[in-house]
Amino acid sequence: MRTRSVLTAVLLLISAIVYAQDSYEISWDYRGQSFRDFVSRTESVYPVGEGSAGFNVRGGSADQNLILLYGAPLYNSSHFFGFFSAVNPDIIKDVTLYKGGIPSRYGGRLSSVMDIVSREGNRRVFAGSAGISPVTAHFTAEGPVKKDTLYYLVSGRTTFNNWVFGLMDNLSLRNSHASFDDLNASAYYDLNRKNKIDISAYYSFDSFRYNSDTTFTYRNNIASLRWRHFFPAAFFLFYLFITVFINTKYQA
Repeated sequence: MRTRSVLTAVLLLISAIVYAQDSYEISWDYRGQSFRDFVSRTESVYPVGEGSAGFNVRGGSADQNLILLYGAPLYNSSHFFGFFSAVNPDIIKDVTLYKGGIPSRYGGRLSSVMDIVSREGNRRVFAGSAGISPVTAHFTAEGPVKKDTLYYLVSGRTTFNNWVFGLMDNLSLRNSHASFDDLNASAYYDLNRKNKIDISAYYSFDSFRYNSDTTFTYRNNIASLRWRHFFPAAFFLFYLFITVFINTKYQA
């Protein structure tokens, strides 16, 4: 009996060690990639399939994952049937995916937590970029209002792809419509070397109509105000989210 108890304890210890080793943070540069590109490089994580930007972790469903932007949940994580990520890659600094051992500050999820961290605007010089494709256009602008003190980052995307439907032979498809828009805006203010305040907002809108008899729209609205205080090196960095506003609306 004692041998069996010892063996059981050893097996439980080995299982705990294996789980702890698998409960690591996966993080890399996200710019220029979609959610599908990100998750497809991660062990035990699989895209849901074509036409969706969701992902499954160890067999769990897509709604068992928590996706955070500006510290707030993002419920609609894709645009245009999953072909575009709902988060503009131009504003992404880093993405961390927790597949196990999820820190308690996230509140817990059955499968995983994906924490998306946005870039801060350029605090010294103005910078910007823009691009256009046959179906989408995007822009990014960043720079200082007051050098090294007050700076911002603004980025947006839109679509103009209805001409594609006009080329279809099928009449139902020619009478269809699909589009999306999104906008990210952040402002950062350095009170002093140890205190920083930033305010961020996100808006997205998706619309789809098939032959005027099937229509649906959905939107995301997020706003957050954050104060960060930096203690001496012996202490942890302290975060305080003063307010987080989330509004998601779906209409069919």
